[in-house]
Amino acid sequence: MNILAFFAHPDDETMLAGGTLALLARNGASVHYLCATRGEGGELGEPPLCTLEDLGAVRTRELKCAVRVLGGKSLTVLNYVDPRVGPDEELYPYTEDISALTSEIIEHIKRVSADVVI
Repeated sequence: MNILAFFAHPDDETMLAGGTLALLARNGASVHYLCATRGEGGELGEPPLCTLEDLGAVRTRELKCAVRVLGGKSLTVLNYVDPRVGPDEELYPYTEDISALTSEIIEHIKRVSADVVI
């Protein structure tokens, strides 16, 4: 079984479905990961993990490690930019072009011959 696991930000794969995805991989499924952003709009931590300029690269490395530990078969990161959280914790979408995003997801479904999309 081929599974495409699609998430918006690095760490979503682990926090939202890590146990399930690891179990599926352990039981023979090929789990392919697709992440929309590099997480560059996330929090830096206290004390800061890195500079804001380096956050996307740091979170992408963490994502690669997580996918490996979860037994992932492949990882693709799309080129969307994770926006910073706004005043009063307001959240913004990483794209307004849902048609383009849908096309990219469909392309990846076909590329990995996904039987299931999570």
